[in-house]
Amino acid sequence: GGDGGGGGGGGVEMTNQAKNGGSATNHLEGMVEHSSAADDDSGVASSSEMDGTTSGWFPAAYQSLPTPHQMCEMQAALGGEHEALQALQPPATWTDDPDRLATKFYPLEAETPEYQTVETNFMKSIDTSPQFAGHVKVVGVSRIESYSLWQSYAAKRSQMRVRGESEGKDVSGYELPVTFHGCPPEVIPSISQMGFNRSYCGKNMTKYGKGVYFARDSSYSAHPTYSHPDENGIQRMFAVRLAIGEVCIGHKDQLVPDVRIPETMQLYDTTTNDKDKPILWVVYHDAQAYPEYLVEFKNSSIVKLKNVVAGTT
Repeated sequence: GGDGGGGGGGGVEMTNQAKNGGSATNHLEGMVEHSSAADDDSGVASSSEMDGTTSGWFPAAYQSLPTPHQMCEMQAALGGEHEALQALQPPATWTDDPDRLATKFYPLEAETPEYQTVETNFMKSIDTSPQFAGHVKVVGVSRIESYSLWQSYAAKRSQMRVRGESEGKDVSGYELPVTFHGCPPEVIPSISQMGFNRSYCGKNMTKYGKGVYFARDSSYSAHPTYSHPDENGIQRMFAVRLAIGEVCIGHKDQLVPDVRIPETMQLYDTTTNDKDKPILWVVYHDAQAYPEYLVEFKNSSIVKLKNVVAGTT
Protein backbone atom coordinates (compact mmCIF):
# COMPACT_ATOMS: atom_id res chain seq x y z
CA GLY A 1 0.00 0.00 0.00
CA GLY A 2 1.10 3.55 -0.62
CA ASP A 3 0.20 7.07 0.40
CA GLY A 4 -3.27 8.17 1.45
CA GLY A 5 -4.94 11.39 2.57
CA GLY A 6 -8.07 12.58 4.30
CA GLY A 7 -11.28 14.29 3.37
CA GLY A 8 -13.30 15.58 6.33
CA GLY A 9 -13.23 17.19 9.76
CA GLY A 10 -12.47 16.07 13.28
CA GLY A 11 -9.45 15.89 15.54
CA VAL A 12 -6.88 13.34 16.58
CA GLU A 13 -6.52 12.83 20.32
CA MET A 14 -4.10 10.70 22.27
CA THR A 15 -5.28 8.86 25.36
CA ASN A 16 -3.59 9.67 28.68
CA GLN A 17 -1.74 6.40 28.38
CA ALA A 18 -0.30 7.52 25.06
CA LYS A 19 0.58 10.98 26.34
CA ASN A 20 2.43 9.73 29.38
CA GLY A 21 3.71 6.36 28.25
CA GLY A 22 6.44 7.50 25.87
CA SER A 23 4.97 5.70 22.86
CA ALA A 24 6.32 6.62 19.45
CA THR A 25 2.78 7.71 18.59
CA ASN A 26 3.30 10.80 20.75
CA HIS A 27 4.39 12.71 17.66
CA LEU A 28 0.71 12.82 16.64
CA GLU A 29 -0.30 14.96 19.58
CA GLY A 30 -0.80 18.59 18.63
CA MET A 31 -0.22 18.09 14.91
CA VAL A 32 -2.17 20.46 12.72
CA GLU A 33 -5.11 18.99 10.83
CA HIS A 34 -4.15 18.12 7.29
CA SER A 35 -6.79 18.91 4.68
CA SER A 36 -7.32 16.84 1.56
CA ALA A 37 -5.89 18.09 -1.70
CA ALA A 38 -9.40 17.70 -3.06
CA ASP A 39 -10.85 20.22 -0.62
CA ASP A 40 -11.55 23.72 -1.84
CA ASP A 41 -11.72 26.71 0.50
CA SER A 42 -14.57 28.10 -1.56
CA GLY A 43 -16.82 25.26 -0.41
CA VAL A 44 -17.91 24.68 -4.00
CA ALA A 45 -17.87 21.19 -5.42
CA SER A 46 -15.90 20.56 -8.59
CA SER A 47 -17.68 19.38 -11.71
CA SER A 48 -16.28 15.88 -11.25
CA GLU A 49 -17.67 15.74 -7.70
CA MET A 50 -21.06 16.91 -8.86
CA ASP A 51 -21.37 14.39 -11.67
CA GLY A 52 -20.34 11.53 -9.41
CA THR A 53 -17.08 10.61 -11.11
CA THR A 54 -15.02 10.88 -7.94
CA SER A 55 -15.46 9.20 -4.59
CA GLY A 56 -14.69 11.73 -1.86
CA TRP A 57 -16.52 13.73 0.75
CA PHE A 58 -18.70 16.56 -0.55
CA PRO A 59 -18.09 20.14 0.62
CA ALA A 60 -20.35 21.41 3.42
CA ALA A 61 -22.41 23.46 0.95
CA TYR A 62 -23.75 20.20 -0.51
CA GLN A 63 -24.44 18.42 2.76
CA SER A 64 -27.63 18.39 4.83
CA LEU A 65 -29.37 16.30 7.47
CA PRO A 66 -31.16 13.28 6.00
CA THR A 67 -34.93 13.35 5.64
CA PRO A 68 -37.05 10.59 7.25
CA HIS A 69 -37.56 9.10 3.78
CA GLN A 70 -33.81 9.02 3.17
CA MET A 71 -33.23 7.38 6.56
CA CYS A 72 -35.75 4.67 5.66
CA GLU A 73 -34.00 4.11 2.34
CA MET A 74 -30.63 3.78 4.10
CA GLN A 75 -32.03 1.31 6.63
CA ALA A 76 -33.52 -0.74 3.81
CA ALA A 77 -30.15 -0.76 2.02
CA LEU A 78 -28.56 -2.13 5.21
CA GLY A 79 -31.17 -4.88 5.55
CA GLY A 80 -33.72 -3.23 7.85
CA GLU A 81 -33.72 -1.21 11.06
CA HIS A 82 -32.39 -3.97 13.35
CA GLU A 83 -29.76 -5.08 10.86
CA ALA A 84 -28.72 -1.45 10.31
CA LEU A 85 -28.11 -0.95 14.03
CA GLN A 86 -26.15 -4.19 14.26
CA ALA A 87 -24.09 -3.35 11.19
CA LEU A 88 -22.99 0.01 12.57
CA GLN A 89 -21.87 -1.29 15.98
CA PRO A 90 -18.15 -0.70 16.61
CA PRO A 91 -15.81 -3.68 17.13
CA ALA A 92 -15.89 -5.50 20.46
CA THR A 93 -12.27 -4.47 21.13
CA TRP A 94 -13.25 -0.78 21.45
CA THR A 95 -13.65 1.08 24.71
CA ASP A 96 -17.11 0.93 26.29
CA ASP A 97 -17.93 4.56 25.53
CA PRO A 98 -16.07 5.62 22.37
CA ASP A 99 -15.75 9.32 21.60
CA ARG A 100 -18.23 10.10 18.82
CA LEU A 101 -16.49 13.32 17.77
CA ALA A 102 -12.75 12.75 17.91
CA THR A 103 -10.38 10.09 16.63
CA LYS A 104 -8.40 8.48 19.44
CA PHE A 105 -5.31 6.29 19.52
CA TYR A 106 -5.09 3.63 22.23
CA PRO A 107 -1.55 2.21 22.55
CA LEU A 108 -1.79 -1.49 23.40
CA GLU A 109 0.26 -3.34 25.99
CA ALA A 110 2.61 -5.86 24.37
CA GLU A 111 1.38 -8.75 26.55
CA THR A 112 -2.30 -8.38 25.53
CA PRO A 113 -3.89 -10.81 23.04
CA GLU A 114 -5.00 -7.89 20.87
CA TYR A 115 -1.43 -6.58 20.49
CA GLN A 116 -0.08 -10.06 19.84
CA THR A 117 -2.69 -10.76 17.16
CA VAL A 118 -1.79 -7.58 15.29
CA GLU A 119 1.94 -8.29 15.70
CA THR A 120 1.52 -11.87 14.44
CA ASN A 121 -0.39 -10.71 11.35
CA PHE A 122 2.26 -8.07 10.67
CA MET A 123 5.25 -10.39 11.12
CA LYS A 124 3.78 -13.28 9.12
CA SER A 125 5.22 -12.13 5.79
CA ILE A 126 8.12 -10.20 7.34
CA ASP A 127 9.61 -13.37 8.84
CA THR A 128 9.57 -15.12 5.46
CA SER A 129 10.99 -12.20 3.47
CA PRO A 130 14.72 -12.38 2.62
CA GLN A 131 14.77 -8.60 2.65
CA PHE A 132 13.26 -8.12 6.12
CA ALA A 133 13.61 -11.36 8.12
CA GLY A 134 15.73 -10.78 11.21
CA HIS A 135 15.84 -7.00 10.68
CA VAL A 136 12.30 -5.80 11.46
CA LYS A 137 10.88 -5.49 14.96
CA VAL A 138 7.49 -4.14 16.05
CA VAL A 139 7.92 -1.38 18.66
CA GLY A 140 4.31 -0.32 19.13
CA VAL A 141 0.70 -1.01 18.19
CA SER A 142 -2.17 1.45 18.66
CA ARG A 143 -5.86 0.78 18.15
CA ILE A 144 -7.62 3.58 16.27
CA GLU A 145 -11.14 4.47 17.32
CA SER A 146 -12.92 6.81 14.91
CA TYR A 147 -16.67 6.55 15.32
CA SER A 148 -17.55 8.46 12.15
CA LEU A 149 -15.07 6.56 9.97
CA TRP A 150 -16.24 3.24 11.38
CA GLN A 151 -19.90 3.97 10.69
CA SER A 152 -19.11 5.03 7.11
CA TYR A 153 -17.13 1.84 6.59
CA ALA A 154 -19.69 -0.43 8.28
CA ALA A 155 -22.53 1.06 6.22
CA LYS A 156 -20.62 0.56 2.97
CA ARG A 157 -19.71 -3.02 3.90
CA SER A 158 -23.30 -3.84 4.81
CA GLN A 159 -24.66 -2.25 1.63
CA MET A 160 -22.28 -4.41 -0.43
CA ARG A 161 -23.41 -7.56 1.37
CA VAL A 162 -27.12 -6.79 0.97
CA ARG A 163 -26.60 -6.12 -2.74
CA GLY A 164 -24.55 -9.29 -3.17
CA GLU A 165 -27.10 -11.45 -1.38
CA SER A 166 -29.88 -10.03 -3.55
CA GLU A 167 -27.84 -11.11 -6.60
CA GLY A 168 -27.29 -14.60 -5.19
CA LYS A 169 -23.57 -14.01 -4.66
CA ASP A 170 -21.34 -15.60 -2.04
CA VAL A 171 -20.56 -12.58 0.14
CA SER A 172 -18.28 -14.38 2.61
CA GLY A 173 -15.22 -12.86 0.96
CA TYR A 174 -16.55 -9.32 0.63
CA GLU A 175 -14.45 -8.14 3.58
CA LEU A 176 -10.73 -8.60 4.17
CA PRO A 177 -10.15 -8.20 7.92
CA VAL A 178 -6.41 -7.50 7.56
CA THR A 179 -4.60 -5.63 4.81
CA PHE A 180 -1.71 -3.17 5.03
CA HIS A 181 -1.03 0.40 3.93
CA GLY A 182 2.31 2.13 4.48
CA CYS A 183 2.59 5.89 4.71
CA PRO A 184 4.87 8.75 5.78
CA PRO A 185 4.32 10.02 9.34
CA GLU A 186 2.93 13.40 8.29
CA VAL A 187 -0.25 11.93 6.75
CA ILE A 188 -1.17 9.72 9.71
CA PRO A 189 -3.42 12.37 11.34
CA SER A 190 -5.28 12.87 8.05
CA ILE A 191 -5.92 9.19 7.48
CA SER A 192 -6.96 8.52 11.07
CA GLN A 193 -9.37 11.48 11.07
CA MET A 194 -10.70 11.40 7.55
CA GLY A 195 -9.89 8.07 6.00
CA PHE A 196 -8.04 7.15 2.85
CA ASN A 197 -8.54 9.60 0.01
CA ARG A 198 -7.72 8.70 -3.55
CA SER A 199 -6.93 12.32 -4.34
CA TYR A 200 -3.47 11.30 -3.12
CA CYS A 201 -3.18 8.33 -5.45
CA GLY A 202 -0.48 8.22 -8.07
CA LYS A 203 2.40 9.10 -5.74
CA ASN A 204 3.69 5.54 -5.80
CA MET A 205 1.60 3.44 -8.16
CA THR A 206 -1.26 3.57 -10.68
CA LYS A 207 -0.56 0.28 -12.48
CA TYR A 208 -3.84 -1.29 -11.40
CA GLY A 209 -5.93 1.86 -11.26
CA LYS A 210 -5.99 5.34 -9.75
CA GLY A 211 -7.35 4.37 -6.37
CA VAL A 212 -5.92 3.70 -2.92
CA TYR A 213 -3.69 0.62 -2.69
CA PHE A 214 -3.72 -1.99 0.07
CA ALA A 215 -1.36 -4.95 0.33
CA ARG A 216 -1.97 -8.53 1.41
CA ASP A 217 1.48 -8.68 3.01
CA SER A 218 3.10 -6.23 5.39
CA SER A 219 6.44 -6.98 3.73
CA TYR A 220 5.13 -5.21 0.62
CA SER A 221 4.21 -2.04 2.52
CA ALA A 222 7.28 -2.12 4.80
CA HIS A 223 9.53 -0.80 2.05
CA PRO A 224 10.75 2.73 2.87
CA THR A 225 9.14 3.95 -0.36
CA TYR A 226 5.77 3.43 1.29
CA SER A 227 6.48 3.49 5.04
CA HIS A 228 8.86 6.42 5.33
CA PRO A 229 11.13 6.29 8.42
CA ASP A 230 11.02 9.30 10.74
CA GLU A 231 14.09 10.98 12.24
CA ASN A 232 14.32 8.16 14.81
CA GLY A 233 14.17 5.42 12.19
CA ILE A 234 10.64 4.39 13.12
CA GLN A 235 8.33 3.37 10.27
CA ARG A 236 4.55 3.21 10.45
CA MET A 237 1.94 1.15 8.72
CA PHE A 238 -1.83 0.87 9.02
CA ALA A 239 -3.49 -2.52 9.47
CA VAL A 240 -6.70 -1.97 7.55
CA ARG A 241 -10.11 -3.61 7.26
CA LEU A 242 -11.12 -3.58 3.61
CA ALA A 243 -14.56 -4.02 2.02
CA ILE A 244 -13.67 -5.30 -1.45
CA GLY A 245 -17.05 -6.56 -2.68
CA GLU A 246 -16.87 -7.67 -6.31
CA VAL A 247 -13.35 -7.58 -7.75
CA CYS A 248 -11.89 -7.33 -11.25
CA ILE A 249 -8.41 -7.02 -12.73
CA GLY A 250 -7.14 -3.45 -12.68
CA HIS A 251 -5.69 -1.48 -15.58
CA LYS A 252 -3.16 1.30 -15.57
CA ASP A 253 -4.55 4.75 -14.75
CA GLN A 254 -8.21 3.67 -14.78
CA LEU A 255 -10.38 6.03 -12.73
CA VAL A 256 -13.07 3.51 -11.76
CA PRO A 257 -13.37 -0.29 -11.90
CA ASP A 258 -14.79 -1.99 -15.01
CA VAL A 259 -18.52 -2.33 -15.64
CA ARG A 260 -19.89 -5.49 -14.04
CA ILE A 261 -23.53 -5.36 -15.17
CA PRO A 262 -23.86 -3.52 -18.53
CA GLU A 263 -27.66 -3.24 -18.34
CA THR A 264 -27.52 -1.11 -15.20
CA MET A 265 -23.92 0.15 -15.57
CA GLN A 266 -23.14 -1.43 -12.20
CA LEU A 267 -19.38 -1.32 -11.62
CA TYR A 268 -17.10 -3.71 -9.81
CA ASP A 269 -16.16 -2.45 -6.37
CA THR A 270 -12.41 -3.08 -6.35
CA THR A 271 -9.53 -3.83 -8.72
CA THR A 272 -6.60 -6.17 -8.12
CA ASN A 273 -3.45 -7.52 -9.73
CA ASP A 274 -4.65 -11.13 -9.98
CA LYS A 275 -8.07 -12.60 -9.18
CA ASP A 276 -6.72 -16.06 -8.30
CA LYS A 277 -3.65 -15.05 -6.28
CA PRO A 278 -4.04 -11.36 -5.39
CA ILE A 279 -1.33 -9.55 -3.48
CA LEU A 280 -2.94 -6.11 -3.55
CA TRP A 281 -6.31 -4.40 -3.91
CA VAL A 282 -7.26 -0.94 -5.15
CA VAL A 283 -10.40 0.77 -3.83
CA TYR A 284 -12.19 3.78 -5.29
CA HIS A 285 -14.56 4.80 -2.53
CA ASP A 286 -13.29 6.33 0.71
CA ALA A 287 -15.66 4.29 2.88
CA GLN A 288 -14.29 0.93 1.68
CA ALA A 289 -11.36 1.03 4.11
CA TYR A 290 -11.07 1.45 7.88
CA PRO A 291 -7.62 2.08 9.47
CA GLU A 292 -7.98 -0.21 12.47
CA TYR A 293 -4.46 -0.26 13.90
CA LEU A 294 -1.25 1.73 13.54
CA VAL A 295 1.84 -0.48 13.69
CA GLU A 296 5.21 1.10 14.49
CA PHE A 297 8.34 -0.82 13.61
CA LYS A 298 12.08 -0.50 13.12
CA ASN A 299 14.21 -2.00 10.38
CA SER A 300 17.80 -2.41 11.58
CA SER A 301 19.08 -2.85 8.02
CA ILE A 302 17.89 0.68 7.14
CA VAL A 303 19.64 2.14 10.20
CA LYS A 304 22.89 0.34 9.32
CA LEU A 305 22.69 1.52 5.72
CA LYS A 306 22.14 5.12 6.84
CA ASN A 307 25.15 4.88 9.18
CA VAL A 308 27.35 3.51 6.41
CA VAL A 309 26.31 6.31 4.07
CA ALA A 310 26.97 8.86 6.82
CA GLY A 311 30.37 7.28 7.54
CA THR A 312 29.58 6.51 11.16
CA THR A 313 29.23 2.68 10.96
